[in-house]
Parts: sequence; C-alpha cells; structure tokens
Amino acid sequence: MLLITFLFRFLFVMNSMFHIQRAFATWPDTWEYETVAWNLVSHGRYDLDFHNYWPTMMVTPAYPLIVSAIYAIADGRNFQLVLLLNLILALISVAVLFKLALRLTRNEKAAFWSALLFGINPNAALYTGQILAETLYITLLIVLFVVTVEPMESKYTRAVLMGIFAGLLLLTKPAGVVPVVFALLYALWKHRNVRLLIAIPIAFLVIFPWLYRNHKVFGEWKFSSVTDMTLTIYHAAPVMSDIYDVPLDSAAILLYGRELYERVAAMDPHPLALDTTGRMAKTFIKKHFGRYVKLMVTGIPVVVFMPMSMAEYARFIGRQPGRSPVAQEFLRDISKFRIWSALKTVYRKRLSVLGTVGAIGYLYAFVFNLFFLILVLIGWIRFPERRFAITILAMSLFVLVPVGICPSPRYRLPVSSLWSIFAGYGLTTKWRRKA
Repeated sequence: MLLITFLFRFLFVMNSMFHIQRAFATWPDTWEYETVAWNLVSHGRYDLDFHNYWPTMMVTPAYPLIVSAIYAIADGRNFQLVLLLNLILALISVAVLFKLALRLTRNEKAAFWSALLFGINPNAALYTGQILAETLYITLLIVLFVVTVEPMESKYTRAVLMGIFAGLLLLTKPAGVVPVVFALLYALWKHRNVRLLIAIPIAFLVIFPWLYRNHKVFGEWKFSSVTDMTLTIYHAAPVMSDIYDVPLDSAAILLYGRELYERVAAMDPHPLALDTTGRMAKTFIKKHFGRYVKLMVTGIPVVVFMPMSMAEYARFIGRQPGRSPVAQEFLRDISKFRIWSALKTVYRKRLSVLGTVGAIGYLYAFVFNLFFLILVLIGWIRFPERRFAITILAMSLFVLVPVGICPSPRYRLPVSSLWSIFAGYGLTTKWRRKA
C-alpha cells in the first residue's frame, strides 16, 4: 500500500523537482506560503512583501514555519526538501488512514483499499507536488479523527490530544474549524464523555500565540484574513457579476470601488482593507441572498464531480492557462441557462490548453473520481459505524456547500480523504457479495 502510494505520488513530486516552477502551480497560495517562509528565515519578518515590512494575517503559521525551518537547516531555498517533506506527509496520512479505517470497519481489506484509494487519488497527488499546506492539513485531519476512535486508558488523554491536533489543524488552515467541530461532536456522540470538552481550551492555548501576535500587530483579536478575502473576491463579487453580467474584476470594482479593491487584490493585500471589504461583502450577500444561494447550489456539482482544477493541473504539466477565474464565469452562464456559452468558455480557456498528454491524464482523473464517488455512495449506505457515516455526511455538507460559489476540487480534499474509508468499504463489500 505504501509502496504504490510512494511510486504514484513521487511521479508528481519528481515533476516539480525537475521543473521547480511547477511547484507553484496553485497560484497565489503557493507563492504566499513560500514568501512568508523565506522572509521569516532571511529577515525574521512574517510578511508577504519583497521589500518593505507589510505584515499579513492571510497565511496561518504552521506550514510556513515548517518550510522556514527546512530553509534554515538547508541554508537556502531548498524547494526539493520541502517537496520531499510533502511526500513523507502523504505516506504518513495514508498509513494513519489505514489505521482509522481498520478501527472503524474491523476489516483489513476495507482498510487496505481505503488507504490505497486515497494514496492514488490524482486530486490529492497534484498538491503533494506543490509548496502548499494541503498535505500537512490532511495528515493532521486524519490524525485528529484517529484520536477520536482509538481506545485510551486515561479519561483525559483523548481530550488533550484532540485539543493539540485541533489547534495545529487551525494553525495550518482556518477552514480547519469545520473538521475540528465535527470531530469533537463525533467524539462526544461516540464516547458520551463531557470531559472531552477540555479539548476546546487546549486548542485555544495552541492558537493563542498567533491571536496575540495579530492583536499586537493589527490591534484586533482576529485569527485570519482568509475569510474576508474569500467573501470579498469569491463570494460577493460573483453575485455582483451575475447581477450586472460583467467580468469578476469589474464586478468587484463596482462593489468596493477601485482604490479599495486594488488594496485587497494586491500581491500583499492589506489586512485592515480586507476587514472593511469583508464587512461590505457580508452586507451585500445578505441583501442578495437568494441569488447567492442560486450560484452556490449551481456550483456544488462542479466541486464534487470535477476531478482536478484544470488551471492548476495545466500549470503543473507545464502549460500556461490564463489567470482569469473561469469557474465564476462558467457558473454565471449556467445560472442564466447559457449552456453552450459556458461549455465554450471551459474548452477555450482550459481544456484546449492541456494538450494530448494532459487531456489523457485529466481523463484518467475523471474516470477515477467517478468510480470513487460510486464506491463512496455504496460504502456509506452499508457502513457499519452509522455515527461516523452521519457525522462525515454532515461535515461534507458544511465543507462543500459554501464553496459551491467558488468551485474548486481542492476544497473537496479534506472530506475526500475520509470518503476513502467509505469507498474502501464499498469496494470490499461489493466483492464479498459477488463471492
């Protein structure tokens, strides 16, 4: 299982090692993590700027600190070591996923296939070969759920470990709040032990230094600017774009004004400007909530069925797609029933860029994802631990529904790692019934 995972994921890591610019295919997230890490180790500053001190709340510290430690040990920007770390984390996540699946199903074959299906998942593999926090995030997420199901002698050990890993998950990506909440709910449901609530103050202690830093720098007890950025650019602006039938940038300028929009859309967005536009975005969404829901629901199938991000995949194989976001344009056309226009946009701006080899790889990812989703459905229906199945279904809805308005298969990764448990169980029970 680990050998096959290693060989498959190493193909992706090796691609970036030989063509280092491909390690930055997920733009600008990869650039942000790497820039913060390098500024931290070279200048002792946690910022996104090349020249002047410009602190950030956009990038949470767990992954940049690890990358900066690698740079300090290697005495320079050693991208290859960072990619090797991603590969090691991928192998750990697969091994821990096997342990989690075995504990839930008590079926070695199901556990084997659960872990292997995740190991050869092309959507997950794509990000293993990039300087991105996704691989660390998924490893911590799976470990958190292992802690919820493993037998523990002490009544407090589980709560302490859950608190520590929950805090680390939040420091890796702010979206970690969703799996943290559902892991805690599942643990309370399964073990019926209120002592587990001790995990909440422990998680707070883990993240407190980061909160205190933001308070000292910005004067606000705020965790991150990511939510403000997401609401500003990817939630409110598409609604304005849909109303006036204009491109996303034009819609954002109409909504926030050119000067304010340029401050938040810059390479190093101003956190206080983001706070302002975030509040404006919330007000605008509430005012046009019906249209917002319509776009969000339209995009959910894209998040679920799209095998990989076409733009990120294209850049990863050395192609040069445009940087303009196609997903929002696609949703705008679909929501107005301009189906042919939507398909032409996707083909012209994304699919045609892939080339023959890229198209074959993308077709494999599409077939794999379709087969995987069928197995997930079968496995979820038959899964023996119903509390876990219900918890993950609810968590999936909380993860996937809000990102329907800015659909990307990358947002599916956290839940698809746990979906692999259902897929592995669905595959083995299917075989058993045939036998």
